[in-house]
Amino acid sequence: MDLKHFLKYTDPKIIGRGFAYLSGGAVKDLYESATGMWLAKVQGTRNYKVEIRLDDNLIIDWNCSCPYDHGDVCKHVVAVLYAIEEELDPGEFISQKPNQRKTENEQIQEIFQNVTKDELQNFIEEMFRADLSMRQRFLVHFSDRIAEEDPEQKYRSLIDHCYMAAEGEFGYVDYYPASELDDTLHELNKKAEELFYGGNNRESFAICKVIIEEVTGLLEFIDDSDGGAWHSIESAFETLNKLVIKADNQIKNELFDWCMDEISKPVYDKYGSGSYYFLYLFPDIIHNGEQEKRFFDLIERRIGVQKAKSFPEYGTGKLIRAKIDYLDLKGRQKEKDALVEAYSYIPDFREMKIERALELGEHQEAVQLCLDGIEIARQNNHYGVVNRWREKLFQISESVGDTAGVLKWAEVLFFENYYSREWYRKLKAAWPEKSWKEKSEELIARIQKENSKGWRSGTDSLAEIFIEEGFIGRLYELVVRNGSDIGFVRRYAGVLKKSYPNEILGLYEKAVRKYAQQTGRNVYREITFRVKEMKEIKGGNEQADNLLKDLLLEYPNRPAMEDEFKKAFPISIRPF
Repeated sequence: MDLKHFLKYTDPKIIGRGFAYLSGGAVKDLYESATGMWLAKVQGTRNYKVEIRLDDNLIIDWNCSCPYDHGDVCKHVVAVLYAIEEELDPGEFISQKPNQRKTENEQIQEIFQNVTKDELQNFIEEMFRADLSMRQRFLVHFSDRIAEEDPEQKYRSLIDHCYMAAEGEFGYVDYYPASELDDTLHELNKKAEELFYGGNNRESFAICKVIIEEVTGLLEFIDDSDGGAWHSIESAFETLNKLVIKADNQIKNELFDWCMDEISKPVYDKYGSGSYYFLYLFPDIIHNGEQEKRFFDLIERRIGVQKAKSFPEYGTGKLIRAKIDYLDLKGRQKEKDALVEAYSYIPDFREMKIERALELGEHQEAVQLCLDGIEIARQNNHYGVVNRWREKLFQISESVGDTAGVLKWAEVLFFENYYSREWYRKLKAAWPEKSWKEKSEELIARIQKENSKGWRSGTDSLAEIFIEEGFIGRLYELVVRNGSDIGFVRRYAGVLKKSYPNEILGLYEKAVRKYAQQTGRNVYREITFRVKEMKEIKGGNEQADNLLKDLLLEYPNRPAMEDEFKKAFPISIRPF
């Protein structure tokens, strides 16, 4: 359905609201992720994700993350459709707009030109009385204009007020107020970054420090399921990482003392890797022997704490990595190498040792380190790490031109990674071309043998190999054998529909009729999606329309089904 027909059968109120959203600048981050697949974010009560699929400018499918359930199309989808049309053909699109009135942004600019300072100030103060969150964001945005002797206290007070404005009856910030609080914290993070780039390191440091301390302490009282509050903490650390490189020694000393005090507070360990962010700051702020000693002592104490845990490698690795980064920064290679050697049972440091061996041309040493790493990982049941060392062995074999090693590890990795298409291609690229057909049949036979209880877990892998090798007939047989699984049929219909259009349409129809034995709007919407896919296949329009009519005749007492069909196919189903 093109835009003209789409608008014809869409509620005019929804069209007007969608256009208003576009005019107000609510459509953000519009882009085409793949041919015909458009994604965008629309700012409404929340930020909603919209996906729209086009085929030669025909609207094939759409989806929005909003909870709208009064029809098939919401105002957010309409807004994004308008934005896409404007992107593709601005001149032609203008005539399709519901009116030619000024956009909201144009109206706002006109008001700014004509309003007096007093009128604007009175209006803003009135808004502050009605909307506490707006008041807080205003204070945050212009916080650097507030003169106070202690900037930290100023920002602590701001965060406290923002939290109090968002908290509910029982002192907890629920989901929607948390979103408003996140917006304010985001504004504060932006302010810290602006101050840093403007050369005001001290005030930027004060903001970051207060965000990290205050928000970490508030996390247990906030519904942070969107991760906004935690992201504000991460953003503050990101700004500090930039700041420490350019800061003077006085600020570095303050940062060092602050990090030493904060890292040991239990509150940071409640949230996974919270305390490790401090570690990343140390290498760039240490600038004398006393600080280095305190840092090394801290590392040793915390390693001792890690040893008492069930899985000490993760935390120990983070601590040692910080020390290695420091030694690397200071150019102390021997001490770094000794540390890597001592902790080479941890994969990241074994990897460093392997890379060092490769730099020195000691390829056999690097291979042995990988093989030993495989044994250590097997003993600890770390099968992901086993694969890591196999991949490294493949890379080493490639780098030294060891064809036998490349073939060996590519095949091992193909089977150990659930018949990975990536490793299949690497194996094929390395295998002698004249004997590849025989090898591919051997791989297919092994997959079939390993999945002999009905070909279930290996069917997709077989299908991908058949596509890779151009075995379209064998792919069709496989799809027919699994025809009761509409998901499987859909995945490979695109490859088969040119050679077997009628057969694929038959599989779709059979699956849809079976699915229609269930009831519920979700079922009916799923049917419309599958019927739309049928219409994309040659000769599918008539068969799809007849199928819809058959279903309406077969199930005459399903008004919800008829409603969904009419919304999705207003022309095809109009006679009913």
